[in-house]
Amino acid sequence: MKLEFFLNKVILLKKKILLVVLFLLFIIILYGYICNNYSNDGILNNVKKGKRYKITQVQEIPIELFIKPEWIPLNSDEEIKGKVLLELYESTIVLNVTKSNKLFFEFKIKQNMNYNGGQFIYSAILHEDNNATVTSPMLILTNKNKKKIDVSYGIGNSNFAFDIKPENYKDIEEGFYVDYKYVYLHNYVKKF
Repeated sequence: MKLEFFLNKVILLKKKILLVVLFLLFIIILYGYICNNYSNDGILNNVKKGKRYKITQVQEIPIELFIKPEWIPLNSDEEIKGKVLLELYESTIVLNVTKSNKLFFEFKIKQNMNYNGGQFIYSAILHEDNNATVTSPMLILTNKNKKKIDVSYGIGNSNFAFDIKPENYKDIEEGFYVDYKYVYLHNYVKKF
């Protein structure tokens, strides 16, 4: 009798463990599905791959930004993180500034994707066949007096960055303009 009671308890415990494992597995699968289909990154990845979304139009748009003097840590090692510079077409351009032996300015383009479709900016031309056309960026920096500032720069996954050497700090004391060419506006729509 005691053995039968003990075996029933073990079987009941195994059933409870199995139910908990199945429930956790269901939650993990549901989380993955939601992330892959409804999150910003999931929707952007589906648009880039041509899965469930169609790109209906691509147009080059120029971006001009003004970097205010208070965002330039010339006399300190202060870092600027997450400064929102511009919001347009369901996208946000955010600035991060760090300083070591030179000033490093990083601009991130964050998309705010809509499940049914919309518009966003990206630093490459996206095609529905999972390909992208990347052109060399054209980045022109000028100070308030329209004097061109020499920089070295790079482009990444919807980001761009440059650094300014100490010998050019005098040119940016009052702020400066960043003209960035080869940013593309994409229209996208959910396929039904």
